[in-house]
Amino acid sequence: MVGALFSVGTAGYTICAPMWGYLADRGILSKTKIIAAGPIFLIIGYSFMGPLPFLPYEKYYPVFK
Repeated sequence: MVGALFSVGTAGYTICAPMWGYLADRGILSKTKIIAAGPIFLIIGYSFMGPLPFLPYEKYYPVFK
């Protein structure tokens, strides 16, 4: 689980880097907006792995049982 948690950010940046580079090079999005989008997407990804208390996911922690 810890490995998956740390892989979320790396995998996200690896998959999206060519797309963000294309958008920045063509001037479709400003570089400031692209830089700000990275942490926002990480927060969203970590929220689903958490899980947050207000999300309707079953809280199952096999390590602590």
